[in-house]
Amino acid sequence: MKFTRLPINGASWNDELLYSFNTEHEEPTTVIVDIINSDTDELIGRQRLIGVTSGTINIAPYVQNLMHPPRTQPNLNCIIAASPSAIAVKVACNGIVSDERLFFRAPINNTRVGILSRYVDKQRMVHGGVIALTALATIGIVVEIKALYANHTTTERHSLGANGRPMDIAISVGAEYNDAHTLVVTVICDNAIRRSMTYTLEKRVLGCRQLMWYGEGGGIETYAFQTALKVSDKAHVQSIATPTHNLNILTESITITKLFSSFECNNELERIAEIIYSPYTFEVVGTSLQQVELHSREVEYNKHGSLHQVVVELCEHRRGGER
Repeated sequence: MKFTRLPINGASWNDELLYSFNTEHEEPTTVIVDIINSDTDELIGRQRLIGVTSGTINIAPYVQNLMHPPRTQPNLNCIIAASPSAIAVKVACNGIVSDERLFFRAPINNTRVGILSRYVDKQRMVHGGVIALTALATIGIVVEIKALYANHTTTERHSLGANGRPMDIAISVGAEYNDAHTLVVTVICDNAIRRSMTYTLEKRVLGCRQLMWYGEGGGIETYAFQTALKVSDKAHVQSIATPTHNLNILTESITITKLFSSFECNNELERIAEIIYSPYTFEVVGTSLQQVELHSREVEYNKHGSLHQVVVELCEHRRGGER
């Protein structure tokens, strides 16, 4: 038994992940194929192939089933943490184990050290929000946060070793930055500065909603929509007959809220526009994430064909009760 084909290291589990094998025997036999999480030794999936001397299997559906929907979300309580979007896999055919392969949300070359998120160098962030991005390093990551106040500046550094897997960076713009007007975040991967980003801090307006999603590059993206408009409320009532009377119960209510991006530069709008293609979207609530449903996704263009605004609608379901 030998493997004749393996996926490339760093391939995306959203694409085909083909493993080919040959039993090296002329007589057909039964081959048990086990797909294993290398980090936990958990069995992800199993195939039984009967009467074969060779074969090719695509393990992507098994990995996708594990990763969709995201069972583990980015850790917003930690400045630097391993990204849950990467998984190490090995395949065993009748006990013969393949080399380990790392698979990601989007194809990643392990030599592509730096920022995986699509961030512009200058952008806005609201007080009480979270700055979040994903980086890749093989040795270590250092995050430097410089806060600019009216009369002074503070600097803090956080670091963590790396192993060639994506790392999520989350910076909570909490009470300690209430008087700051600007944050400068510098990301150092493998002892080299990869990007320095300047965030102008704004007051959080009533109704502001910060959303987070995975971008095309495999990194997390986030944006605070400062303009929100409630579009509709809908309620469902169920009538239940009891021995004495009919009991009306509000079983569910649905609220549709439309969120509008601010008028940003074109690069920032292109980044935000990726949200309409993301199958999973989350809302940042404090330092936790809640998965949300997008009712509609729309990108508006001006008469010159340039991006004008990104508009999404949140559909929020609430359980009811007796009224």
